[in-house]
Amino acid sequence: MKRRTARAALSVLMISFAAGLAFLALFVASGWAPMAQAQSGVTIGIDADPSQSPANQPTSLGSREDCFSMDSGQQRDVDLFITDVLELLSFSAWLFYDEAVVNIAAVDVEQFLVSEGGDVWNASHDTPDSDGLYWAAAAETTAGAEPSGSGVLARLTLEGVGAGISPIWLSKYPEDIIIRPSSGPDIVPDARYHARIGVDQVDSDADTLADMCDPDVDSDGDLIANPDDADDDDDNFSDLREAFLGTDPLDDCPNVVGEHDAWPPDTNADTYCNVMDVLQFKPHIISQFMDPEYDRRFDLNADQKINIMDVLSLKPYIMTQCS
Repeated sequence: MKRRTARAALSVLMISFAAGLAFLALFVASGWAPMAQAQSGVTIGIDADPSQSPANQPTSLGSREDCFSMDSGQQRDVDLFITDVLELLSFSAWLFYDEAVVNIAAVDVEQFLVSEGGDVWNASHDTPDSDGLYWAAAAETTAGAEPSGSGVLARLTLEGVGAGISPIWLSKYPEDIIIRPSSGPDIVPDARYHARIGVDQVDSDADTLADMCDPDVDSDGDLIANPDDADDDDDNFSDLREAFLGTDPLDDCPNVVGEHDAWPPDTNADTYCNVMDVLQFKPHIISQFMDPEYDRRFDLNADQKINIMDVLSLKPYIMTQCS
């Protein structure tokens, strides 16, 4: 696993080398940067289907989709995008995914950052990447060519490698997303948008769209089509949260005891929520994202930390059974 301390040092060294001493102040020592008002209204996120008409372009964005499904062996692009930024100099973002479901086959950062005719340095991790954690990063190296507006920071090519649903999840720790303008302080995004990618998922009406993303399917019968329904199985955990946890967002109870992980409070998949589920937290308690003990399955509130708050999330369900 790529460690937090190693990546912090790597970020400083790599970006400093690429941009040169002239840009060092802007990349590694914000205290040297000119004083300016922080930018607001900037968002960053993942678009699961950038080809949806109108398709994303380097400096323009279509509708944002948080769901896409493909087959094993197939490759599809997803976009890391930004909105309403002024004079962007560099960005870096940590995202994680389920390596048993998808791998990152390629990355293209010559998008928004080159729109003003400058040159870009790709500081992202090498591809293909298959360990579940990826650092996307790039810097504009031509003074005066820093772009403003909205567009695609990086286009990631994913390859389906196994059945399941993977989150494409931007880390929530502030230091894990760095958006640096040509002047002024680093930008704290107003919002982060995640996505989920399904591989070899059920297509009950055989229309080539998996049920998880199909506007013709209503899995929980609440008269809201799956793409518009934040919780397709009505278990009080959103589809995106369940993609993060690795549970089945279209089913609120295990179909096969011990094998089908479907109900988030039921951490051992036996259809009950009881003290046995509480005990499952023991190896992971007081851990956080990138610690060896961290397992997102037990991070029930998806804050990238496993602590008493996650255990307390079981309270409404304790001593109950799903069916």
